[in-house]
Amino acid sequence: YLFDNGFTLLLWIGKDVSSQVLQTFFGLDSLQGCSTPSLLPSSANPYIANVRSIINTIQIESSIYKILMCVKQTEPYESLFLQHLIEDKMQFATSYDKFLVHLHTEIKTKLGLL
Repeated sequence: YLFDNGFTLLLWIGKDVSSQVLQTFFGLDSLQGCSTPSLLPSSANPYIANVRSIINTIQIESSIYKILMCVKQTEPYESLFLQHLIEDKMQFATSYDKFLVHLHTEIKTKLGLL
């Protein structure tokens, strides 16, 4: 996933990513022992060209230059990515649906409808 938080572009890489994708995009065989994957290499590969095109379009349309940061699943920086996913469960948070039910209950309680 590629996420733009307004200041940084976060490229999230899941722990089950295929070795073919890692090899194509980063020149790596696995994520083991790699602190941060190298950024997308310059290549004639059409997949890399498409991803680079998306990133370049985001950069051109932005008023500031955004650093591209690769974030692996389960590493500490993953929270930078996960905190923006509203409907996905986070490790220590409830789902969005449960939050809405809780909010609705609190409003009804305050209005004396419960």
